[in-house]
Amino acid sequence: MAFEKPPTRMTRHIRPLYIKAEANGVLINRVLIDEGAWANVLPLRMLKKLHIKKENFSETDVLMT
Repeated sequence: MAFEKPPTRMTRHIRPLYIKAEANGVLINRVLIDEGAWANVLPLRMLKKLHIKKENFSETDVLMT
């Protein structure tokens, strides 16, 4: 998904864009759309809700500050 910058008159009340989505058969009510994000963060409770095990991930040396 890509969005164009809105005209100045439309930027007074800009709020985060959330959508509903489904993953692994689970409805997720608030998915934040942020095309400027450098990293995507998924809370551990969401991994559990989606039945995704931590063992499916691998460690990395990337440092986020």
